[in-house]
Amino acid sequence: MNKSTVVRAALSLAISMATTSAYAQQAQPQARPTVRVLDETETYLRLWTPSPSGGYVVRLETIAYGVTGRADATQMVVKQNGRTLVTQRCAFGSRDGTAARLSCATPDSNLLTATGELTIELSYIDDENDRTEPLRTFVVQARKYPDWIRGDGRRVTEWGGRYQILAHDAIGTAWFWHTNPGTTQTEAHESQSVRIYTAFAGDPARFRGSVYSLRCTVNGTRLPADIEARIGGVNSLTEVSERPNMQDTRMVQWNRTYFEMQQLWWGRRVPFPASRAGYNTENTRFMADHAGAWSCDLRMDGTVLRTFMFTVGADGRVAAHAEQTGAQAYRQLGGLSLIEVRLPANSPADEYIDPAAIRASFQFGQPRRQANLWTNSFTTLPARATGNADPTPVAGGARPRGRGRR
Repeated sequence: MNKSTVVRAALSLAISMATTSAYAQQAQPQARPTVRVLDETETYLRLWTPSPSGGYVVRLETIAYGVTGRADATQMVVKQNGRTLVTQRCAFGSRDGTAARLSCATPDSNLLTATGELTIELSYIDDENDRTEPLRTFVVQARKYPDWIRGDGRRVTEWGGRYQILAHDAIGTAWFWHTNPGTTQTEAHESQSVRIYTAFAGDPARFRGSVYSLRCTVNGTRLPADIEARIGGVNSLTEVSERPNMQDTRMVQWNRTYFEMQQLWWGRRVPFPASRAGYNTENTRFMADHAGAWSCDLRMDGTVLRTFMFTVGADGRVAAHAEQTGAQAYRQLGGLSLIEVRLPANSPADEYIDPAAIRASFQFGQPRRQANLWTNSFTTLPARATGNADPTPVAGGARPRGRGRR
């Protein structure tokens, strides 16, 4: 696992200890609960089609925190209209402390063909204490896209289908990540850089080779210089057909990436170490020096792709969104803050936008419990769905051979 994962694991443990502190003062003996969360920025839910003549499997990839026992596992239950379609138990993969990779898929021997709304319930199996606790419930729309083959060169015929979920709601969700969130330092020995995660609808190839920046105002006053932003890996949120030289499958796609800000650190200013053995912060902008309401345009080659809005406290951290607090909170990893994201009118980065889906939920159907808190995010959404989410087939290509991409 990368350094970010290691730090997030340590942070999650700290969250767990802090959460259980008050609990431990209660009457004994009582088992101390473990806080278990998923990293939303590492969560990918996809449908994979082994063959266009069959059905699909459900695949979930994520990082879970609060994993304790060696025999602990997860259970994924796929339902439609309250009826269970398939149940799958999955072991955790590589671990780092209490952090563990999870790659869970329903079996090839039980291919599904159900389309429409699916409910996918993910639970944690605590083997040592012989109990099961819910982790997440995803509500997604499954869609079948015809797989077309060339007939006589003048027409196309349907051979089978490929499946994937519709991830319209993902592009209305963004997170702010404080790297090394547990850092307390008097000199800059550890980075306190920041990342913003967001999603787009369409072909990720359009993001290659461009120049990115963040242009921000704080309390209505523009910061004196734009912040350089470097794009991270672009990851598909949906399983997409990637067969070179073939034109017989048309599927919509969504992708997520992060942008890491250069010379911008969260927290209060920390000096370049006297030993000269740390990070040089002489030209670094610290967020504590600019507390207040931030509004930042993410720009690609001078064009605005997204506008992010968040509040920075006197400690130089982005405050947790109200959706992350309270009994029904949208529970996330410490250091990760939900932030508001606004799509520009006539968004150049998105091939299709479904405003109803964005208003209704975060990615993969997590409900917005307090829609009134997201007024800014909804301001520039189109009145109705736009773009082509139903691609039409084009004559050409050849009959697929072998199995699909896993």
